[in-house]
Amino acid sequence: MKIAVLGSGAMGCLYGGKLAEAGLDVTLIDVWKEHVDAINAHGLSVEGIGGDRVIKNIKAVTTPEEVKECDLLIVFVKATLTSQAMESARCI
Repeated sequence: MKIAVLGSGAMGCLYGGKLAEAGLDVTLIDVWKEHVDAINAHGLSVEGIGGDRVIKNIKAVTTPEEVKECDLLIVFVKATLTSQAMESARCI
């Protein structure tokens, strides 16, 4: 299953990371280019009661157009940005 997570803040990264750890094909989508570049270069760092780790089998992009298609889109953006984020994701 191909999963895209729109918004890679704390919750998007946590859920996207858990799904990637479970073996699913996950792509995080976020406008913060430095964050996206860091994930692609070094993996996704996750810290918490489940243990600190780096998830390597996850991708990140800055625009929904880079995803092309997915089976599931999970939206993790702030409520005030939901309409704008969903409009940008129409291409998926």
